[in-house]
Amino acid sequence: MSKSFFRKGIFDPYHILKSRWCISIRVLTEEAIPILSRLIHKHVIELPDIVSIPESIQDNSLGELVRSRAGDRFIIGFWGSLEQRKGTSEFLQMSLKLPSEKYFFVMGGRIPHDGWPEKDKYILKESTSGIIENLVIVNQWLTDDELLSGMVSCDLIFASYPGWRFTSGIIGKAAAVRIPILVNDGFLMAKRVKYFNIGFVKQEQADVTLWVSDNIDTIKKLRSSSTFIEGCLKYCERYGYEQWRKSLAHLIEP
Repeated sequence: MSKSFFRKGIFDPYHILKSRWCISIRVLTEEAIPILSRLIHKHVIELPDIVSIPESIQDNSLGELVRSRAGDRFIIGFWGSLEQRKGTSEFLQMSLKLPSEKYFFVMGGRIPHDGWPEKDKYILKESTSGIIENLVIVNQWLTDDELLSGMVSCDLIFASYPGWRFTSGIIGKAAAVRIPILVNDGFLMAKRVKYFNIGFVKQEQADVTLWVSDNIDTIKKLRSSSTFIEGCLKYCERYGYEQWRKSLAHLIEP
């Protein structure tokens, strides 16, 4: 490879994609395929996040902890990286505003090194000390079993990430364990949730606390509906290992 390739490529990703050394391109979302294909005139395929469907959950301790603390309350979970840009502040405020005798909240995953704003750190401290009784925050890296067992304990998965234009692996995990998910409208996650009927979509500017309160009966009904279960199965098939394997074969041999 010439020096000009490295010199241009480091500062210009488009130059790398146009290079003769790049024969195929993999993208996470199907919407990017026609756009990128027109720009670079090369083979572009979708190779999305894989939905891993567990045969069984070996370690159910986290789920048991959540259910024992929650009792018969409605459980809303926030799982994965607990980043502020994903709406952690909105989730924490919801836990304070909705009646504690009816709702229970759980957050599981790592809080980033840059942390949370002071008001959220205060809620974390109050939760850890037991003053806020209807909120559990598990600030640690979770194994697959811990993550899935925690998600199974929930009635709704919060994924209402502000301005989030991308997909997220949490959708596939929610579909795999058949728990409805809540996302914001206008972006890719909303498109997939609507198409497969695997959860709910709210307007981004809508207050999530009011939305949950107003739609609680609808949320409870969806989980046992045949359309929801069928949608979860179809989502797992569409983004499962077999589809990923086929896409990878096309990438290697365009």
